[in-house]
Amino acid sequence: QNDQYINYIIDGIFLNIKKYYEEYKKRSVVIGEPINILARGKDPEPAVALDIGPDFSLLVRTEDGAVRRLNSGEVSIRLKE
Repeated sequence: QNDQYINYIIDGIFLNIKKYYEEYKKRSVVIGEPINILARGKDPEPAVALDIGPDFSLLVRTEDGAVRRLNSGEVSIRLKE
């Protein structure tokens, strides 16, 4: 019975995360936009924000065509003006 209760709780947590992820992605103002990746000690790197990954990382395509995953604290981004 404990296992059933634990599974019920885990299912609820994952359902809430999925709903939050979908809403987070829907409200993103950067998806599809040109951005600059600002990494400490490096020149700004132009890219296009492609999507939000299931781990909440930002998927970007850099000018050389590479697709990268950016995580919080790793870099900052700025929309290009």
